[in-house]
Amino acid sequence: MQEKKRMIIEASIDLFAERGFHETSVQQIVDEAQVAKGSFYNYFTSKNDLLRAIYDYYYTQIEEAMAEETRQASNAMDSFTYQLDVVFHFLLSHKALIQMVLKEQVPIDRDMEWFMTEVKQQHYYWLEQNIQAIQGEAIKPYLYDVVVMTDGLIHSYMNWLLIDENAIDLNQLPHYLTKRIYKICQDVISEGEPTPIKQTPQFLTDESLLVATVRQYILNLDPKDRPEASRVLTAIENELNKPEPESVVIDSLLINLEQYDAIRDDIQELREKRKG
Repeated sequence: MQEKKRMIIEASIDLFAERGFHETSVQQIVDEAQVAKGSFYNYFTSKNDLLRAIYDYYYTQIEEAMAEETRQASNAMDSFTYQLDVVFHFLLSHKALIQMVLKEQVPIDRDMEWFMTEVKQQHYYWLEQNIQAIQGEAIKPYLYDVVVMTDGLIHSYMNWLLIDENAIDLNQLPHYLTKRIYKICQDVISEGEPTPIKQTPQFLTDESLLVATVRQYILNLDPKDRPEASRVLTAIENELNKPEPESVVIDSLLINLEQYDAIRDDIQELREKRKG
C-alpha cells in the first residue's frame, strides 16, 4: 500500500473511533495524517469510499494473522479455533472503531450497498469453508443452515464482548464455540431432518465477491505492480457489469494476474473455485 494512503487510513481510523464518522471531516483526517487535502482525493472519492478501504486494510491483516496462527493447527477443528481467537482479539483491539460503525448511521449509496454485500459474502464464505473442512461432504445438504446458526453464535458473543468483555473468558471462548458448532453439525447430520434453507442464497452467488477478493490480493503487491493489477481488476468489474458476462474473459484476466508472485497462488485458487 502506498505510504500516503496508509497514513490517511490510519489517521481516519483513530479519528472515527474518537469522534465518530459524521463528526470527522476530510480536513481533520488530512491534518491528522499530515498530508495535503488533494492527497485524500487521489485515493478516495468520499468518506464512504474510505470506509471500504479501512475494511480491506483490516481484512488483509486478519487474513495474515489467521494464516500465521493456523500453521500450528493439526486439524480443521484446531484451525477454526485459532481463527476465531484472531477474530475475537481483533474485535477487542479495535473496540472503539467497531462500536462507532455499529452506532452511527453511515449513508448507504449504491456503492456502499455493494460493499456491504461483499462483507456479508466474505464472512459467510469464511464460515462455509471452515464448516466444510471440519465435516466434509456429509454437511453439504445442511451447510447454509449451519452457517446461519454459526453466524448467530459468533455475533452474539461478539456483541457481549463489546458490551462487557470482562464477563467472558476469552481464552476459553474460541474452543468452546468450535465444540458447539461441531455438535450442531453432528446433530443435523444424524437427524437428517429437511432444512429451512432450500437453495444457495442469491447474494452468495453474486460475483462481486470475486472483485472484493482480487482487490484485497492487490494490496499485497509491490507498489510498482499495483497500477497495472488495478487496471486488470477494473476490466474484471466492467465484464461483470455486462448483462451477460463472459466467463472466458474473466478467467483470462485472472490468468493475467498470475504473473505476480505475491498473489499467484491466491489467484490460481480463486480460478479453481470458479470452476467448481
